[in-house]
Formats: sequence, C-alpha cells, structure tokens
Amino acid sequence: MKNIYFAITIFSFYLYGCNSSPELTSSVSEFITVELKKKPLKKLEEYGNQIPINNKWVKGNLQINSKRYKIKIKHTDATIKHQYRVKLSGPGIYHDLSKDFILDKASNSGILGALINSYAVANDLIAPSSKLVAFNFNDEIINEYFWSERIAKDFLEKYYGITNYAIIGNSGTKKNYKVKSKNDSLKSRGEKIGELLIEAVASKEYHLLENYIDNSYIAKLLAFRDLYSELNLTNCAAIKIIYDFSRGRLYPIFDGNNFTSEENIKSNDLANGLLDLFASDMDIEIEKELFKTTLYKQLTKESYLYKSLDAQISELSKGNNTFNNEYLNAQFTTLENLNSNELSNVDQSTSDTEITSNITSEILKNRNIKFEILADTIIILKGDYSIDKNLIISSSKTIKINPGSNFLLAPDVSVLFHSDIIIHGNKEEHVTITNSEPDKPFGTFALVGKGNSATAVIDYL
Repeated sequence: MKNIYFAITIFSFYLYGCNSSPELTSSVSEFITVELKKKPLKKLEEYGNQIPINNKWVKGNLQINSKRYKIKIKHTDATIKHQYRVKLSGPGIYHDLSKDFILDKASNSGILGALINSYAVANDLIAPSSKLVAFNFNDEIINEYFWSERIAKDFLEKYYGITNYAIIGNSGTKKNYKVKSKNDSLKSRGEKIGELLIEAVASKEYHLLENYIDNSYIAKLLAFRDLYSELNLTNCAAIKIIYDFSRGRLYPIFDGNNFTSEENIKSNDLANGLLDLFASDMDIEIEKELFKTTLYKQLTKESYLYKSLDAQISELSKGNNTFNNEYLNAQFTTLENLNSNELSNVDQSTSDTEITSNITSEILKNRNIKFEILADTIIILKGDYSIDKNLIISSSKTIKINPGSNFLLAPDVSVLFHSDIIIHGNKEEHVTITNSEPDKPFGTFALVGKGNSATAVIDYL
C-alpha cells in the first residue's frame, strides 16, 4: 500500500547549552523595601490608576536586606496594577550580578505559574525564575511578591551565553511583530526573521523555519503547552522569541505566569499559529511525547522544586493568615492529578515502563481507540478508527493491532509508533489503513525505532 513506510531512528536529547540556569532559592532571603519620596510615590499611584496604566518611570531607592541601591521603578503592564519593573541605577551597579528585575504580586495563580516556570528553567527553557519576597513601599504594609530577574541582556548572557540576538515580540496582530535589539544592524536582521515567521504561519509551511529550529527546545516548549491544557489553563499567547544570531536558532521564551483569555488568544493568533506550526513537525512531536514522560515524573512533592517553594512559603507566611502553604498544596495537587489516576501517583521511583504505558493509555483513550493491556503488550482491538490529527504512540510495551482494525486517516495526518509493533491481520480480516478522503493522501503510518532497534511483524496489512 502506498503512503506506508517503516523507519528505524535513534533519538538523543540535546540539552540547550547554558552556563548556569537560574534557580529557585530554598528560602525567602529577600525583604525588599522601595523608598519613594512623596511626589514620585504620588505619581506612581496616579500612573497605576490610569486606563490603560501608564508605564512611566519614577526614581527612588531600593533596600534589600541590608543593601541599598538607587533605582527607577514603573508599572510593567497596561492592565496589571501590582506588577513593577525595578532597575538599579548607575554603571556597574548590580545585585546578585543583576540589575533589572520584575516584582509581581503573589496569588494562587501566581504560585502555579512560578512553579511551572521553575520546572521550565530546570529543563533548560529560557524562562523567568521567581522567588517569594516580602515587599513594601516606605516600610508600610508588607505584601508577598514574586521577584525575578528580567529576561534581558544580562540575563541571556549570564545564564544562556546569548550575546548577539534580537527579541521578536507579538504586537497583538497577525501582521506584525515588534523587534528589539542592541543595535540597528541586528534589529534589521531580526525584522527579516519576523517577516519569515509571518510568512511561515500564513502559509502553514514549517519547512520555511526548520533550519532555524532547535527541535529539542521546541519539543520541551510544546510539552509545557500541553501541561497548560492538562491543567485546564489557557495557553500563553504573548510569546516573545529570542533569535540567536550566533547559533542561528529561534528560542521562544516560556513564562508560566503569562496566562491569557480565550479572546486574547484569538487576537494573538500569530503566536499560537507559530506553536501550532512547530507541532505539525513529526520529529518535534515525537520528542515532545518522549520528553513528557520525563516532565510528568518531576511532578512530585519529593522534587526539590516543590520543596524549595514550600520552604519559601513557610518562612514568608509566619504570622500571616492570608498566605500559607495551603495555596501551594492545592495547586500542586492539581499538577499531580493529571488526566487520570494512572498519572496522579507518578513519583521518582516510577519506572519509565510504567510512565510510558500510562501515557500511551491516555492517548488511546482520548482518540477513542479500544485497547487492552496484557503483560508487555498493548493490544488495539478490532474496530474502525478515524484519525483526524497526528497520532504518536511511544511505549516500552509492544503494540499489537488485532485483525479487523481499520484506520481512516485524514489528509496529511500521520500515525507513528515509537515501539515494537505487531500488525496481526488474517485472511478473513485484514488490518487496513486508508485515506478518509480518497483524492487526498494521508501522511505516513510508520514505525520509529525504540532505543537502538525496533521490531515489526506484519501479517495481512
């Protein structure tokens, strides 16, 4: 049958090289006071009450524990009142080798976003890494904020070794991207990359971008997008992309705090169109599914990421009845209860076999494919199965397809097995793979190697 091939491929993960990823600290180490005189304080309050919020700077001082710095501070968002950007003033002035920070008021959703960000950082995505701090203006009411280094020049160079780059940001329309860089030459080159992104999304032609993509990085990013969906959260639309001229690669910035509304997603369809375009590549989809088995194993209260944030909350919430560990426990319980009971108890001792089997089961259930598991074999039962989007099955168990199983694949849709496979048709009942639309070919129905080898046994296909 045409449109069917079997390929054996060996995949290895490339961890995006960085000098030293930013980490969530183990406890609250910062008690931060912003000191503003009467006039600049009044101005900042006035700016925050304007619609949209005015993002003008005011000058003041910053005290972090016993250290004091001259700063300028402003609101960072047109709609979020309690989110600030703080920049240390003066050449050569740094705090912990940084001088540009974001302060974001802590909340239930903020805790979840900060925790997801910390997992993203631990898995080598470019993302802000937050820690909880006690923050106030002029030694008045203390509030809990997330303090993170702003993703800019110093951050990218220090943690990721990126020095020559352009930041391509969604402008809120599907026809334009805003580009920032340190000089006009790089900005001009970045604008050309932005134009290429627009063309690729509009034409839905992934091949226009494939030479600019780090597959492992994008696969991880898409796995985290799937995690949003698992948590019934809206995907992040306001995506910024680093184009690293030295490596010739695009690296979207991940930010778990940047959730948005469905309406806003529709108005920012260029960013989401770009993610969908990445997801259309089979190699990336395979790596994404494989990485998800690693990611899900990390979602345990035994992980150092959970423990570090838990310790921060414990210290910060002393004597505070409105902010405590119950927030973190509630949100983390949501993380642990992904999809089904099969995934909810995953911990560090769970074997890769169990993880991949659980995920394979969920994939088959979600596609309404009937199956049963016997020992080391997942058996796809007799039935008619319409496949309207790419299906990737990655399992350490053997996949067996029973006689009378009929797969109808939509145009350009593929089915890939990252496992051993037995297609067990017979004279009376073949296993069939056909186009759902006769005049439009499907993609592929293929075996991709598991480890160093894979086995395929085919009868009456």
